[in-house]
Amino acid sequence: MVSTCRKAAMEYTKWSPKSTGIPFKSNTKGVGNGEDKVAAELGTVPLGQNSPHDMIVDGNPCEVKELDANDDCNTSKTGRDTLRPTKGLHNSLLDSVNDLAENEVFTEEQKELLKEFKDVNSDELCVGNLRKLDKTCRMLNSKKEEVVSTLPIVPVSIEGQAVKIPLDKYYSICQTAGLPFPPEFSSHVERIKLLQKMEHVYIDEPDKFMKDLNSLAEKIFSRVNLIIVHEEKGYMRLKDASKIRFLRITRGYPRFQVIF
Repeated sequence: MVSTCRKAAMEYTKWSPKSTGIPFKSNTKGVGNGEDKVAAELGTVPLGQNSPHDMIVDGNPCEVKELDANDDCNTSKTGRDTLRPTKGLHNSLLDSVNDLAENEVFTEEQKELLKEFKDVNSDELCVGNLRKLDKTCRMLNSKKEEVVSTLPIVPVSIEGQAVKIPLDKYYSICQTAGLPFPPEFSSHVERIKLLQKMEHVYIDEPDKFMKDLNSLAEKIFSRVNLIIVHEEKGYMRLKDASKIRFLRITRGYPRFQVIF
């Protein structure tokens, strides 16, 4: 009984006489394929290119998408806006990776992995590069822990209290406060500066990299209903965001795949 309900929820509604004579292909700028036709079916109108949504149905903002061969589609301005905070993290991560690529602390195999992102743009992150970035974050996290383990713990006085902190933290305090760094620790400065280059949330928390991307579908489609259109099969109002998963980033837009 449960499987039957799920199957029904993922079936297309055939085009009815309501949209007879309305072409599926669109020649109107800002109006995608199937929008005019499904608008007639649902008793609404396309909102055009100046609106953040394709149409309003039953009071809900909707995006109308014709799926590609792999059952995937991009998103409109809503998707790009939702991606923006994560994109900033991607830019800084790629900058860090490129800055670290020649450092001698890495093995030749690790350097080759880092060098693969030399010409990668955060606007174009395919599935393969996303997997490599995930792997790279985990490698950098391990390397960071390895480098930190070589640094001594030093006793310092903070607000009159004697405490012990890692040397890299003490170095940062000296930099911030304009204090001289003890010369007896000068041999560690190069490794400390390497650790500073590895300061990134996705290096400190590798699981967060894909978790943030996978959360985009729920963030976007919990506020915007997705209507899938097919020239021959009809249309489908997909209200279950769990059927939509993040796939990749193309031209600065997150791209999603529908799981049938």
